Amino acid sequence: MSVHHYELAVVPRAYIGHQLPAKMSEADIQRGEDPSSGWWAAHPPSELFLSGIRALLPHARPWPGGDVEEYVCSGDWGADIRVWKDLGRVWHIAFRFSPSADAWPLMQRFLALARGEQCLLLEDWSGIVFEPDEKIVRERLVSSLAMQFFHDPMGAIVHSAKVLKDDAGDPKNELQIGLRQGS
Repeated sequence: MSVHHYELAVVPRAYIGHQLPAKMSEADIQRGEDPSSGWWAAHPPSELFLSGIRALLPHARPWPGGDVEEYVCSGDWGADIRVWKDLGRVWHIAFRFSPSADAWPLMQRFLALARGEQCLLLEDWSGIVFEPDEKIVRERLVSSLAMQFFHDPMGAIVHSAKVLKDDAGDPKNELQIGLRQGS
């Protein structure tokens, strides 16, 4: 888990349709991230989009096994992009932005790529799906743990630890704990 990152998953609009859900459940997110039948299985990202995503950040940092492509900025604490694959097929794309280290134009370029690919954004931690619109993202970012970390690092860490502790005893939160710890 990175309390200093604001994480957004990219979801093809064609998978969700025109009527955006108010919130996606953990089960909906799990179905969407299924490598063989999830959102990217039926609507794979274009090579143009993947090239644009890869070009956002200057350094590729491959993971062992090649199942995850990761691109990072040159400084500490900054943004990263992860493209998860299964048998060479994309099943999850996530962008993690750090309000304390990254300039806003990076977010603007990411949003332009998502709009161009006709995608939506998903906050994994909240389940909220929304348009890749700068105004909406700013509003969501302001209320995020990453922004709290920017203003009050100790408070954000204490809050995050409490959430993990509370979730650890609840078996239905096992997926969310894994997502938080893996990010």
